[in-house]
Amino acid sequence: MKSVSLSVGNADLISNIEWTIMPYERWALVGPNGMGKSTLLRALTGTGGELVSLRDGEIAVAKKSRMGYLEQKGVSGSTMTVREEVSSRMDRLAAATKGLEIAEKKVAEGDTSDEALAELSDASVEFEAAGGYTVEQKIANVLKGLGFVESDNDRKCSEFSGGWQMRIALARLLLSEPDLLILDEPTNHLDKGARDWLGGFLSKYQGTLLLVSHDVGILESAVSSIAEVRAGKIELYKSRTHTQWLVERDERVRDAVAKYEASQREIARLQTYIDRFGAKTMGASLAQSKRKDIEKIEASMQVPITSEGPLPFLKLPPPPRGSKTLLTLKSCDLGWPSGKSSGNILSAVSMCIERGMRIVVRGPNGAGKSTLLSALSGKLTPRSGSRVEGDGLELGVFTQDLAQDLDQEDIAVNVVTKKVRQFNSAISDEQARSALGALGLRGEKATRKVGHLSGGEKARVALASFVLQPHNLLLLDEVSSSPLSGTSLLLLISQFLPLLRIHSQATTSTTKPCRRLQRRCESSRAPHWSSPTTASSLRSSSPRTS
Repeated sequence: MKSVSLSVGNADLISNIEWTIMPYERWALVGPNGMGKSTLLRALTGTGGELVSLRDGEIAVAKKSRMGYLEQKGVSGSTMTVREEVSSRMDRLAAATKGLEIAEKKVAEGDTSDEALAELSDASVEFEAAGGYTVEQKIANVLKGLGFVESDNDRKCSEFSGGWQMRIALARLLLSEPDLLILDEPTNHLDKGARDWLGGFLSKYQGTLLLVSHDVGILESAVSSIAEVRAGKIELYKSRTHTQWLVERDERVRDAVAKYEASQREIARLQTYIDRFGAKTMGASLAQSKRKDIEKIEASMQVPITSEGPLPFLKLPPPPRGSKTLLTLKSCDLGWPSGKSSGNILSAVSMCIERGMRIVVRGPNGAGKSTLLSALSGKLTPRSGSRVEGDGLELGVFTQDLAQDLDQEDIAVNVVTKKVRQFNSAISDEQARSALGALGLRGEKATRKVGHLSGGEKARVALASFVLQPHNLLLLDEVSSSPLSGTSLLLLISQFLPLLRIHSQATTSTTKPCRRLQRRCESSRAPHWSSPTTASSLRSSSPRTS
């Protein structure tokens, strides 16, 4: 990229980019949401459409270089099975397979010339190099790493939710093995186990990597150079790990502040001379020279950026009081329809959730955490037992997939108002804009189509819709894996005093739950919950303490 400047609509985002990515380098593109990271990737991949404008400069990609980019639409509309979809872009393997078939057919038809045998030998070598003999194992490993069970591999892609379809698209991209792998927030729809696996996979990837992520674990394990979007510019930290970048960035900020302060002192010194001698005949010429010196200093000065701006903030509406017991599960056996899993995932589950309780659910992948959440939310009907809602229950469910389900063609403020007015017709456009603005989507960003926003910005649209509705029970499913972790999520949690339900391993230390539901798996029978599940055993000693 040479002298590249980008804009979205009438808004200038990044200017004067000078950045060369060499083969096999591993770069992370970092910075706050809304700074232009996703826009830059769209310009690089040619997927920005008319919205993204390259105002100056040029972007050049090496000839014959295969570029792979995670598409935000996932595999929506696919009629193939998971196995068929994820293998559909393994182009090198497909070409090698076809070449081998042609060479084998030629020999089988009686051509045993040296040329035909050499072609067969070369085709066999290429087929092996393309992974032809290990392809099934490779596909199985990638799908398992991303959280799929073996029975999922032959299911139709259309049977999965938006978040799982994004996992299928990610698996398809990883298996295509492009020369330049470009990932924009690939962990948005992944739980902790899948994030850890992806970090290990990317650390061993035999190609060039360009990654946008807020996940520190991924950044630490997968990249060796950092490009930071800061104040409309890109600062490069080549051959620096994430940890080294943090240290060097602070050093650069301190140096910039020191230079700025030194320039200010020099300007003050020169101005003092001008004020003292500028009106005198003998000193007028020298004073004029010093005025020019001040102009040169001011022209070269850059105000140092010492922070990333204020954190997003939302004030939640007061929660309805509701009854003392808000939600109860009684002796429930939980499992999915036969297409997903035939047996019980959880057995004999009994829970009584009262006002003021804070609960965290922990367990390994596949243990049944999301299954329990689905039963509590009413999405999954128990196979036996009962789910009872208390009087006045106002349930709020925030999942990894919530942003994926937004209308991509509507503008952000309309999405918020339409969603909230289903429950409160009095919500005004101004209130919706205020909620979006509090989360950083100000001005023209509030009027952009959702499909033109970055992954982090889409998540904030979903959050704005979510928090404008009053709830007295929140169910949060793996929200720490979204771009909201560490900012909006923690601020939201700290406000929600009457009741909180957290479902995430990564947020355990921030929520101070009163008890953990520890899951014990035994191979001889269906798993069960080993922690007491009565209301008295789960109630916090100080429910008003965050």
